[in-house]
Amino acid sequence: MAVTRTKTGRYEVDFRDQNHKRIRKTFDTKKEADAYHEGSHVEVRQGRFIRESKETIGEIADLWMERKKKTAGYRFKTLQNWGIHIDNYIKPELGNLPIQRATIKDCEDASLTWAARTSGNTANIVLRTLTAIFFLAQRYGPLEQNGVNVAEQAERIKLATEDDDDGDVLPEDVYTEEELGKLVYATQPGTLDRLLIHLGGFCGLRIGEILGFTWPAIDLKAAEPEVRVIKNLVSSEKEGADFPGYGNTGRSLKDPKSKKSRRTLPAPRELVHDLRLWKLQCPQTPQQIVMATVDGKPLQTNAAQAMLDAACERAEVPRRTLHRLRHTFASLLLQRGEALIDVSRALGHRDIGVTSKVYAHFIERKSTAIQDLASSVLAKIK
Repeated sequence: MAVTRTKTGRYEVDFRDQNHKRIRKTFDTKKEADAYHEGSHVEVRQGRFIRESKETIGEIADLWMERKKKTAGYRFKTLQNWGIHIDNYIKPELGNLPIQRATIKDCEDASLTWAARTSGNTANIVLRTLTAIFFLAQRYGPLEQNGVNVAEQAERIKLATEDDDDGDVLPEDVYTEEELGKLVYATQPGTLDRLLIHLGGFCGLRIGEILGFTWPAIDLKAAEPEVRVIKNLVSSEKEGADFPGYGNTGRSLKDPKSKKSRRTLPAPRELVHDLRLWKLQCPQTPQQIVMATVDGKPLQTNAAQAMLDAACERAEVPRRTLHRLRHTFASLLLQRGEALIDVSRALGHRDIGVTSKVYAHFIERKSTAIQDLASSVLAKIK
């Protein structure tokens, strides 16, 4: 390993790494060359020298994704989510950055951008994917195997709760009773957009549960009909999907993920009335989908959101996401004094602690312990 001056007046470091591969690098000053020479010598001796590479985070991410696709056992939805993380988040912010030059700050700055666009939870999930991509670069190059994984070291966004549904819900996040009523009357009886509001705002169903709602899940002839949550519409591979989509994607009806999600709710009379009207014109499908389009396919999430947006505009109420209908359902019940355990069961939460964390702002506390403390203490010494 040596530093020599070239004919052009620059300084060249010429050596072989621990794998006996020749490395040559030139510098403008002898000081820079000597510093590189000294550092490289130590790394070669310790067996951890890494050849400089121009491979970008985006290129390594594509390689990581290809390896995942070739590995059997990953669900289609999982692969689809990783693809979204890479194409919609990682590449736009970090894709062109050489992976060897990436710093913890680069990852944290990107994370803050992702959180501003979506949520802290999403930012943390994308960081987890980015960490796995950096681990691949450490195993196979171009990063040092025993070096610091800057994505892993990046600080995660602190979340109010780790609830499956969301962080804690604030009053401004949900519809008031008046706004929810206006939304209903901004739609026509027996239509998909009205059913969407009923199932989300008055039954608390998740988006997949609404879109996967089937006619066998409710007996419209019963004296007291009930809404049974027995299916969930999820993304799947096109091959074998109940509803093939575009490219390699599709959608299928699946059982709820947990026993708590599989639940039964009293059906509001208004919902039953609108379902009866809709059933007279609903397109017939082998899967007996309720939220069916004219071509017999289940309603798409973006189309459902567009319906809600249009209803918001007609009703002159703030635009909110479909998931906020579910939050509205829970918050209004709690404000009316419904027991927390009953609301938790209606939502299909895994335990009451989840419900308590998410909807803490709507749980009325009537304890007089603070007011009574002084009187109780002082009364004992009279």
